[in-house]
Amino acid sequence: MRSRLLFCLLICLLLPACAGKTPPPPPAKEVTPLDAAIAIQEKRFRHDLIKWGALASERILRISHGILAGNTELCGERTTYGLGLVFLDIKSFKGDTQWLRKWWGLDERAMVFAILPNGPEWNAGIRHGDVVQSVTGQPVATRKEAGAAISAALRGGAGKPVALGLDRDGVPYFVSIAPKRMCDCNVGIWQRQSVAVFQNDQGFELGLGLLSFASKDEDLAVIIGHELAHQMLGHEKNVGWGQLGKLFAELFTGGGYGEPYTLEQEIQADRLGFYYAARAGFSLDRAPGIWKRLAAAMVHPDAVTKNRPYFASDEREKALTAVREEIMAKIQAGQPLVP
Repeated sequence: MRSRLLFCLLICLLLPACAGKTPPPPPAKEVTPLDAAIAIQEKRFRHDLIKWGALASERILRISHGILAGNTELCGERTTYGLGLVFLDIKSFKGDTQWLRKWWGLDERAMVFAILPNGPEWNAGIRHGDVVQSVTGQPVATRKEAGAAISAALRGGAGKPVALGLDRDGVPYFVSIAPKRMCDCNVGIWQRQSVAVFQNDQGFELGLGLLSFASKDEDLAVIIGHELAHQMLGHEKNVGWGQLGKLFAELFTGGGYGEPYTLEQEIQADRLGFYYAARAGFSLDRAPGIWKRLAAAMVHPDAVTKNRPYFASDEREKALTAVREEIMAKIQAGQPLVP
């Protein structure tokens, strides 16, 4: 038996030598040093782009989570439970996504993209890049399934911990996260380099331009508080664009959209938004001048005063200063921050 096996092995080794000449492999494409350098830079750029997106998402999550969780008393019946996590999948991106599959392992599953710093999710051991495999014991194959399952668990669980099964580099693990009660409003990023804010009946998305403008957290908190106030006051039922989105549209289309909010609605949102930001612990020192600073940062600042005279008016800044003084007086007197 041993000699037969040896004979078979010899035949297998000799056959290629007896066969005709096999065609040579196609010539490899010559890669110049410049091509190699460009490829390296492209990979670094794309990696930095993903890293920047994760940091931006985490910043939005951190600030909005604080505002939403710190103002349930003012949001009335419009409250829910939420987790401090942001998920992505391959469908979150448009265009060429093969590099995301290859370099980052992104596919149709829900991958953790942002985590609330020092929140229960982070403390439970969840990290960036982990993939959701199950929710409350039920397998989920896609981000859509994971999102629907988590939403159902949050809305039906009355604050009970949500069991998540995750995978990290092929190793499964399980955690149970206690959700936090917060105002019921989705806050996200609109993947456009603009200062637009898009509102719908579920929440709003901030354009990437706003994140660049509001480099200080207190500025971004005032903007988020303002847009949340429009939501809680029911203003979004009448419009599809927030004030910044409308302003952006006017600057680049010459107007024609009609006023999204009245001056009275803007003042209401300014006032309530200041309270939202202050209750979440953000400073209002710079807040009264935020709309003037934003108008000055526009590509066409003159168009701001033409299309929306009150957007960056002295009257509006004066009213905002009065609201700030009102809030500061309540803080010093130890009174509840209720408008």
